[in-house]
Amino acid sequence: AKVSAPNADFTQTSTVDSTSTLETVKKYIGVTYFTFFDGPGLGEDFYFPVNSRGNKDDTGWTAWTNLSVRLKFSERYAIDYQFRIEPVLSNDFEVRSQGGRLGISGTLLKGEDWRLTGALNSDLPGVGQVNKERTIVVNPGLFSQFSYKPKESKWSVYGLVAPRFWVYRDSDAMDFQSLQGGARAGEKPEIAISLQPSINYALSDKSGLRAGILLDFRKNANQDELNRWFMPVDIGYTYEFNSMLSIYPHVRFSGPWDDSLRREIGRSTTAWVHTASVGVWLNGTIL
Repeated sequence: AKVSAPNADFTQTSTVDSTSTLETVKKYIGVTYFTFFDGPGLGEDFYFPVNSRGNKDDTGWTAWTNLSVRLKFSERYAIDYQFRIEPVLSNDFEVRSQGGRLGISGTLLKGEDWRLTGALNSDLPGVGQVNKERTIVVNPGLFSQFSYKPKESKWSVYGLVAPRFWVYRDSDAMDFQSLQGGARAGEKPEIAISLQPSINYALSDKSGLRAGILLDFRKNANQDELNRWFMPVDIGYTYEFNSMLSIYPHVRFSGPWDDSLRREIGRSTTAWVHTASVGVWLNGTIL
């Protein structure tokens, strides 16, 4: 007993010290992530994600990841650098560096049963494949999550809120990914008001059903005014394992309400049946 007691004390002290150190670090540094996995098409293009045009959206399945490292300067706000990384799962596997965004993040607005959290930020010019190819100079905007959870209700509202404004050196310059998906010269946003609201029904404390839609209004560089863009729907299942991992596997498709947009680019009015694909959102707090 005399021999084992010091070992027990040492183990207990080490555990307490480690926990205390981690809590101290978390007061000043935070790390969160949000991954958008665009997977197999449900039509002819199983090995490629498809977009609302009915085209292959890239050279393979993609997992666009926003990894935010935050230096907290108050209980509510932090300086936030967002690494933007995109692995592409194909025969020619690659990991694209899509640049970084610098800004201020935290709880932007909140009420009794709702809150808006996220970051006010802008891409750094010349950093990242898309930024270079699109010749981005600056693009201030918001990447945030809105949640509204009434008490004693199984129903809730969740959504991504992402308005943004872009300035380019060359308004016609395009990135490879957009061209791969069927875009034309100058078909890149200058002004975008992007909202992705969803209705959620809780099956348990950790799981639920979700149905959402992308409400996207934009002025592209080759346009003179703000226009409605494609509005795909997603339907799926949510599950929160813990604070580090929440998942949302879903099916996404662009319906007949987008036929007029497809006609403008030469696709038939029945092309919407070829826009369905499988996707997964993953997000959580690492630190």
